[in-house]
Amino acid sequence: MMLNEQELKEYIYENYVDVTDSFVDGDHMAGFCSKCKTTVGFQIVNRKVATCNVRPSLYSSSYDSDFKPPYSIYFKCPVCQKFKIWIVFERAVVRQEEQDDGSIKNYSKKHIFKVTALPNDGISEIEDLPDNPPSLKKAYTEAVKCLDNSCYLASATMFRRALQIITRDVLGATPSTLANELKEIVASGKSNKLGIEITNNFSSNSYIVRSCGNQSAHPDKDMDLLDFELEDAQNLYNIFLEIVSELFVAPKAAQKAKDELLQKRKLINK
Repeated sequence: MMLNEQELKEYIYENYVDVTDSFVDGDHMAGFCSKCKTTVGFQIVNRKVATCNVRPSLYSSSYDSDFKPPYSIYFKCPVCQKFKIWIVFERAVVRQEEQDDGSIKNYSKKHIFKVTALPNDGISEIEDLPDNPPSLKKAYTEAVKCLDNSCYLASATMFRRALQIITRDVLGATPSTLANELKEIVASGKSNKLGIEITNNFSSNSYIVRSCGNQSAHPDKDMDLLDFELEDAQNLYNIFLEIVSELFVAPKAAQKAKDELLQKRKLINK
C-alpha cells in the first residue's frame, strides 16, 4: 500500500513510539545503555538525513522527497563510549487547549517518533543465558526485537514462550500447560535439572509473565486489557530479566566468588 503525506502522518502516530520526552535538550537524551546496562545521558553526536543522487535537480545534487523523510540520530554513551543509532520521524502534533473565555486554541509542537534502534534498546545478548536449548535465546531475541519495534503484544507473547522453554527444557517440568509446569517446578524445590532452590519471587514473576503472555495472545472482553503499551512491555522485560538473573546469573556469580575465595585462601572445597 502506498501512502500520501497525511496517511503517512497518521501511520506514524498510530504505530511508532513518541520519544520526545526522552530528550533532555537538543544535545542529550536519557536512555538505557545495553553495554553499561544502566540509564545514562546519551550525547547526541549527529543527526543525518539520507539523500539520493539518482534524480538530481537543476538546483541541487540531491533529490528532495515529496514528504519529510525519516532521519538518523547518532548517540554516544558517556560511560563506555559506545554508539547507538535511532531511526526517527519528526512530525508536528496539534494539541487543543481551552481558554479562559471558553474558546479553543490549537498548539503545534514537533514530536519525535522512533521507528527502530541499532543496536536494540534492550539487552539483546545475555552471556549467562544457556546456549541449549537454542530455542531459548531465539525466543528471548525475538521478544527484544518486538519490544524495540513497538510490537508490545508480540513481545509479551515471546517472553511467555521463553519462560515455557525454561520450565520444560531447562528446569525439566513435565510438558503440560505452562500453569501446571510452573506448579510442578515450584513444588519440586531443588529437584529440578539446575539443582537450585525455586523461590517465591520466581513464582510471582513467572505468574506475571505467563498471564501477560496469555492476555496478549488471546482477545479479552475487558476493554482495559486490549492494549499492551510501552510501559507494560518494559516492565515485563525487567521482570523476565529478574527470572534470568535468579536462575542463571546469580548462581554463576556465587559459584565464581566461591571458587576464587577457595583458591586465594588455599581452602579445601567441602
